[in-house]
Amino acid sequence: MTREAEIAWLAGIMEGEGSFGAVSRGKSEYAPRVALCMTDRDVVIRAFEIADCGRIYGPYEVLESNVGPGPFKKRYQWIVQGKEAIAFMELVLPYMFERRATKIQEILSVYEELEFRKTLLYKFWSNVVQVDSCWAWQKDKLSLWHETKRSPRLLAFDLCGLERPGRSVRDVCGNSKCVNPMHMEAGNALNRS
Repeated sequence: MTREAEIAWLAGIMEGEGSFGAVSRGKSEYAPRVALCMTDRDVVIRAFEIADCGRIYGPYEVLESNVGPGPFKKRYQWIVQGKEAIAFMELVLPYMFERRATKIQEILSVYEELEFRKTLLYKFWSNVVQVDSCWAWQKDKLSLWHETKRSPRLLAFDLCGLERPGRSVRDVCGNSKCVNPMHMEAGNALNRS
């Protein structure tokens, strides 16, 4: 079987028996997750081998109270999480039908947005030095402009989840490098009182 045929087979299995989702743990952590749960151990193992990621769990006993009287087959799970799940979703997306494809695209979109925010937070705070209560910006004021279309001062409001007092802001603390939102008011340096 060619690699493309293996991926198409795996996408078909996931279309029928798999699940795509994510676990949110607060505002900053979003863990994408792919799962396949079946009684066919060989199919679960083959999915794992083709994808070359995740882990296999099981066998598990199905509890009688969940589905009625037995006998029951043992079931197995293949689970992929985090960045590996994202890579897997991108791999099978072209083969998925509308319902699953829409779900995968939603997960990818949220993940991309949160990863961008994490990167932006890191870039912002790695360029700030706290001096007393001021947050002194250490780089050129336009250093994050190409990514955010915002000045460091306006970006600080957004990253802190605060409403901006206006389209432009000025410091009230007298430190021209300060980006602490608590030290800002509407206006610019030209209309300083």
